[in-house]
Amino acid sequence: MIRLAGRAIKHLLLAMLLLVAGLCALEAWLRIARVSRSASAADVEEASALTEPSRTTYLSALPRLRRTVPQTADRGAYRLRTNSFGLRNPEAAVPPDAGVFRILCLGDETTFAADLPENLTYSWRLQEELEAASSTAVEVLNGGCPGGGPTVLALTLRHRLLGLQPDLILLHVDESDLAEEEAILRHVERDGAGRPTAAVHPALAGRGSANCRLVDEFLIFSSLRDQLHGAWKQGRGGSSSQRPAGLVDPTVANGRTSLRHAITAIRDMAEAQSSVLIVATTAVPRTDKASAGARMMSAWPPAELQTMCAELEVPFVDATRSVTAATRQRPAAAQRLNPAGHAAYARALARTVLRRFAGEEAVPEPAVLPETSPRQRRTAGAER
Repeated sequence: MIRLAGRAIKHLLLAMLLLVAGLCALEAWLRIARVSRSASAADVEEASALTEPSRTTYLSALPRLRRTVPQTADRGAYRLRTNSFGLRNPEAAVPPDAGVFRILCLGDETTFAADLPENLTYSWRLQEELEAASSTAVEVLNGGCPGGGPTVLALTLRHRLLGLQPDLILLHVDESDLAEEEAILRHVERDGAGRPTAAVHPALAGRGSANCRLVDEFLIFSSLRDQLHGAWKQGRGGSSSQRPAGLVDPTVANGRTSLRHAITAIRDMAEAQSSVLIVATTAVPRTDKASAGARMMSAWPPAELQTMCAELEVPFVDATRSVTAATRQRPAAAQRLNPAGHAAYARALARTVLRRFAGEEAVPEPAVLPETSPRQRRTAGAER
């Protein structure tokens, strides 16, 4: 009898040990999978030095940043600065000066380009290209946020940058954005149409209960919670715009649907201010994040991104061929867009802007962008 009881206890302990080992293996697998979808270590380090967590936009570029970037073998030292909005520009006038055509560039670390002096970024080069080809005063604002995907940028526009009243919004989308969208899915609050309304960074969530801390610390519990919530929502046969914070909305199941909702939100905000949204892309060299995106979309830029923009009636620019020819870099050969790539990207964007607003396929003489901007037409309509 004692021997039988001892054998039963032995089997029970062995089963418990196997269960614990299995749970540890599953937790390790979930963490490895999360790392493979997230930014590389260098990108994370850069983003943490240039951004701060937010209760509304998840991440935001540090405002009033003043930093000297030391000299390297291939470039000299330069001053890295941001204004009160977190833009890599001098202070922006609010409202904009009369007669100025204002462009707001939104994007991640490619747009912010902290590894380059300000005058080598594509936003600066774009202003130079347009001023050289146009008789209109042009102001291009660099609204890049390192580590911020389209959802973060949509929230930044909603909560911080709408007061800038841009005439044109250029949204840069690249392969890394798919991983960035998936990484923040569970932190985003949305309206009934799926458009993002806010996102609280986990560092500021302020969850005090032991149960909440346990769920946040172990991916097994958080994954199980999200799966159960999704099954419960599907079982009810409908969706609600209200959901507990931190739970993934089953209608926004992956980075692609989140990307679509972010573009929709930016488009709607632009149209509400009589502005224009253009989505632009180029194959930016990446390492870890590129592999995560490549698993979801086999080629970049993917055909479905162009189809998505067509369905949303948003102009789409693919500058991959021009940038690749100018940089002579294969995506696997480098991790950043070099100065030649930024210059080529700016030229491609300038051609698109001139065709869109000046109506010229090729602009041999100074164009007008345009005689009355969307903002001026909006003001004139209000006066009438």
